[in-house]
Amino acid sequence: MFSCKQRAMPGVRHESELIDKVVKHIMKKLYPVSFSACDDLVGIDAHLNEILSFLCIEMADVRFIGIWGIGGIGKTTIAEALFGQISDEFDACYFLNNANEAVEGLLLNLSEIRRVHLNDSVFSRMPNLRLLKFYRDCSNFTESRFQSNYLKCLPNKLSLLHWEKYPFKSLPLNFSMENLVHLFMPRSEVEELWNGSTCLPNLKSLDLNWSKHLKIVPDFSMMTSLEEINFEGCESLIEIPSSIQCLERLDSLDLTFCIKLRSLPQMPRGIKYYISLFLEWKSESPSSIQFLDNLLRLYIDHCKNLISLPKTIHCNTLRRLNISFCPNLIMSPQIMESSEVLPSSNDGIVELDLTGCKMLKSLPNGTCELKRLEILNLRGCSYLEKLPPLYGLCSLKKLYLDGTALVEIPPDIGSLSSLELLSLIDTPMEELPSSIGCLSSFVSLNLERCKKLNSLPNSICELKCLGTLHLRGCSNIEKLPPYMVYAP
Repeated sequence: MFSCKQRAMPGVRHESELIDKVVKHIMKKLYPVSFSACDDLVGIDAHLNEILSFLCIEMADVRFIGIWGIGGIGKTTIAEALFGQISDEFDACYFLNNANEAVEGLLLNLSEIRRVHLNDSVFSRMPNLRLLKFYRDCSNFTESRFQSNYLKCLPNKLSLLHWEKYPFKSLPLNFSMENLVHLFMPRSEVEELWNGSTCLPNLKSLDLNWSKHLKIVPDFSMMTSLEEINFEGCESLIEIPSSIQCLERLDSLDLTFCIKLRSLPQMPRGIKYYISLFLEWKSESPSSIQFLDNLLRLYIDHCKNLISLPKTIHCNTLRRLNISFCPNLIMSPQIMESSEVLPSSNDGIVELDLTGCKMLKSLPNGTCELKRLEILNLRGCSYLEKLPPLYGLCSLKKLYLDGTALVEIPPDIGSLSSLELLSLIDTPMEELPSSIGCLSSFVSLNLERCKKLNSLPNSICELKCLGTLHLRGCSNIEKLPPYMVYAP
């Protein structure tokens, strides 16, 4: 027995290609496609050849070709003739005389289109449209304008409405949104989506970020499937309706740069990501923050008028709490974790950021009970004079105290076996505790511009992992501990 492989001769087609061509030829003879277009139509070949050059059917690509012109000049005839010519090149094909009714998805990249002439009733001829997406490439910011003052209708079967820079003040009055799942209209001209209460049982995400004219948001009571709300940059938004409490599935709420919001209602307890930066609260944050059972991240920074937070926040799931740059905040909340939270568990807060809270004078004593805390940032807390006990912070890796009023560090800092970095830049620190030599994981110590620091403890020489020690601007230090080598 023996085997051999057939080698294709130059210029000779492979056997499989020939078989495929023969089969297609026979099938076309046996089952000819019947169209109204005649083979002897004068001048049609020129039109067909031009369209074929645009189609490039030999390429693995998807193309839409539009044939424009007044009624009765033969657009459909040309399309039928073209279909008859190339249909045998595809595994399946279908010719529609009324294409509008068959359209289920419409995507248009507006990046390179300066003007779009939009008929106010254009979507009335697309009743089965389920996906509508007008978008722009991030790399191209060509400004496009819609030549229309209002929109009469949108298809009621829409499940995705993605329209960047939507040019109208509201959605059409007769638009039934019961099938809508995602509504994404960033940087729109919307002032009010719709009046009154509207049933949107399937809506999961509502994103109107940087819609600067948005003043009123709708009643949420009939949108019980909502999981994500993004109002970032909606600088004209005045209030959030109390019906937001009904959203039991809500995971994420972003109110960044909603600078005219003065207060917030009770939040749904199941929320996981709560971001509300640059708000101008009169004095207090909503009390509901303390009872958000599933909260993972809470960002309420840059709230310049915020004076107080709830005294306690009961949340075992909270990972990150950012209250930075709230210059009038007087007291940090006590974060209450379950006694079941262990350093090895996935529960418990990992990062606490109070940067720039200039009026903050102290931290709650219970801070030392945060067993999972890895990063504590108190930079710029210029009135902070004393730290609570540190002994329980067994997971703490980074401690930033730059620009505080601290003159001493609690001696129990030596119990922080995980601490890798301590930064005390621009503090009136006079001395460091000798227990600092017990920090077995310590890698970096920054004492720049600690002008009142007189000396370093001898125990600092016992830090086997210490790799970086910054002493620039420590003008009061006269000598270093013995056995310490100083490399300028």
